[in-house]
Amino acid sequence: MERQVLHINVANFLATVEELCDNSLKEEPFVIGPTNARRAVVIDLSEKAYKEGIRKGMPLKKVQRVGGIPVLSPRYELYAKAEMALYKRALQFAPVVEKLSGGHLYLDITGTKKIFGKPTDHAAHIKREILDDLKIDSIVSHAGNKLVAKVATRIIKPYGFISVYHGDEELFLRNQDVELLPGVGVKLLERMDLLGIQTAGELAEISDDDITTVFGIQGLRLKDTAKGIDYSPISPLPSHLRRIQEERILGSDTSDRDELEAYLYILGEGAGLTLRQNNMLAAGVEVEISYIDGITRKGTMKLQNASFCDRDFFDATRQVLRRIFDRRVRVRKISMGLTRLQEGTMQLDLFVPDARIKRENLQGTIDSIRKKFGKKAI
Repeated sequence: MERQVLHINVANFLATVEELCDNSLKEEPFVIGPTNARRAVVIDLSEKAYKEGIRKGMPLKKVQRVGGIPVLSPRYELYAKAEMALYKRALQFAPVVEKLSGGHLYLDITGTKKIFGKPTDHAAHIKREILDDLKIDSIVSHAGNKLVAKVATRIIKPYGFISVYHGDEELFLRNQDVELLPGVGVKLLERMDLLGIQTAGELAEISDDDITTVFGIQGLRLKDTAKGIDYSPISPLPSHLRRIQEERILGSDTSDRDELEAYLYILGEGAGLTLRQNNMLAAGVEVEISYIDGITRKGTMKLQNASFCDRDFFDATRQVLRRIFDRRVRVRKISMGLTRLQEGTMQLDLFVPDARIKRENLQGTIDSIRKKFGKKAI
């Protein structure tokens, strides 16, 4: 049976949520960013601000010099609630849904034709329901895999619907800019530009020998990407959760390791809470940092014992950060993930050390207080 994948993408998600809370914002350009931080940058922006030449990552001081453009402070808890509402709505239309940050969802609708009709009709129905119920206009794409579906939504921003049928993947990508392909960052673009590679079709036509000479072993993967080949599964939440990820675009770029560790702790608390809400354990962590020059560093660590405790995750992610933070360049974005997830229980056996019992009991107490009085209570 051919796979049928939908990708829902809400362009400028944070700005869209702010517009839902204040209709007057729809009439003017605005940006979102921490106004009280040094070297603060634009985290998100409205479509009208984009048309005026403003982009994510721009220094807020530069934007503020353009008179009359409001700057809103980010409200992350509000955005998280909106993401969850979007996710719950999508669950009504697909047996498998993968939730990503920033208003992105992947839906596996393979085998649902008898219930919801043709994939194109199914997609149109979902798009209409999201607009009617949540007042959110979205981009929806239909394809045979996640890769092609993702590229498709990038092409038709900020709104619309597009379908790429099985067998048309390579033809669809052939004339698209190579920078639209997932995984192609600033450094790869620079090397491709030196080789005169501008489109996915030009990348796909390079011989295996030549592409591995230039890009190493990842060259073959890049070539498959350019052809629209992708077998990655859609990972549903929460029943078969495979990884939990939290990320933050920093309010101000920083090269202070202590500040980065503080962000890691905040991200770890969010990921840990999601883990415990789904009664899961994590046996691995990963950390990724993105420097202001576009270079990224990523590291992983396997935990000695699967855990659900924030402190265990922070201790591990801090070690990973110290290993990968190896440049005297400011960091713009940091993310952390919990991996090697497994269904678990918070019940302890008789042979767990006393110190660990105390730590896990403390974690349960903290969660109870935050559930009753809010996340900022502790």
